[in-house]
Amino acid sequence: MPIPLTAWDTGSRPVSLFREFLMADYGRLLISKVIVDADITTATQAGVRPGWFDDAEHSEVFQWMLDYYNRYGESPTERALTTQFPNYRLSQSCDEPYDYYVDHFRDRRTRAILVDTVVSANEALNADDPKRAQNVMSMGMLQLGSEVSSLTDVDVVADTDDRYERYEERRRNVGVITGVATGFPTLDLITGGFHPEQFILIGGTAKQGKSFMLMKSAIAAQDAGLKGLFVSFEMSVDEQLARYDALTCGINANKIMHGTTSDVEVEKLQKGRRTRRNLPPMIVSADTSATTTVSSLSAKIEQHRPDIIFVDGVYLMENETGSEQGTPQAYTAISRGLKRLAQRVKIPLVATTQALSSKMGRDGKVSLHSLGWSSAWSQDADLVLGVERIEDAPIINLRVVAGRNVSPREIAIACNWEESILEEIEVRDGYSG
Repeated sequence: MPIPLTAWDTGSRPVSLFREFLMADYGRLLISKVIVDADITTATQAGVRPGWFDDAEHSEVFQWMLDYYNRYGESPTERALTTQFPNYRLSQSCDEPYDYYVDHFRDRRTRAILVDTVVSANEALNADDPKRAQNVMSMGMLQLGSEVSSLTDVDVVADTDDRYERYEERRRNVGVITGVATGFPTLDLITGGFHPEQFILIGGTAKQGKSFMLMKSAIAAQDAGLKGLFVSFEMSVDEQLARYDALTCGINANKIMHGTTSDVEVEKLQKGRRTRRNLPPMIVSADTSATTTVSSLSAKIEQHRPDIIFVDGVYLMENETGSEQGTPQAYTAISRGLKRLAQRVKIPLVATTQALSSKMGRDGKVSLHSLGWSSAWSQDADLVLGVERIEDAPIINLRVVAGRNVSPREIAIACNWEESILEEIEVRDGYSG
């Protein structure tokens, strides 16, 4: 039976627990350092917030300090704090560097989140509810990512030489792919490829060719020497592998799945296997029972360490905020989580989602408004592409709907489904609607 802490004196308490006792005062030390250095911005830039303090008194004091700074534009003095909180005791010893206290405080907050997560997950496991335990763990990892992540600050004056050299490099290499090849030459030209930290979204109604387009982009990345991770929520691994082989070998995917390939097509498959065996890996995953959340997706990335990730059917993912599945709030949480994930792992994240035909215009074209169930998709994505089948023609219209620093564009893609060939045939600037 555990011994109550109140029954132990300091001398008999285990060293680890005694350290815990000492660490509990880092809230006071941090507040004292803010007062001594007359600097609250170092703490706030590190993400410190009132909710990080375990002690209610520290939390109240820090909230008052934030309010003071927001009102007067400078950190409060010791006299101001004492006037507001006459019984609050500042630490008399805070001689270490400011970052020392901030780092310890961040570590303490990290530990608190992890402890709460593990305890709650253990309770769910003891209740024989592994699904809830998994969700608790996922939410804990998301909380860590959102609360205890560092911001990146750049001095726009100090960085001018390197920045202007990058501009000049781009000018010398107009038309050169600076990111990951998309698989479509015109898209490469106007975007420079898919870039690290970007969240790229491909939208379209059902059966428009989104998954084929996504797989073509994944193959282009592999051809460029990059390791890819392709996660599918819409189709099985066998179906996605058949599409991969169809696109790389020039064969109808349905024939591969149904076993109706001819001898000539079998030879194409054998040739494709020989020519692609030395390329970088491309991992295809469709374990939807374990990878349905953003944090589970993050774990897959940690496992495989890809250069780029493709996700087919993000609208089928589960949110981790407690919002009811299928609601705008749930989809907003998924969208925000995917964007933050791309920023954290610093690789491009390319995904497909459904567009709602009921929200599309009379012209049948994908718009920002038509992306399913939440406006967050269009707000969070760095580049939004629309995919539309042209009626009574073997053509897919690839639409640049919106993008940061990218003009709207339409690219007509001819589709030879018998040989799984997708080729550009026409490009038009802008679009109506």
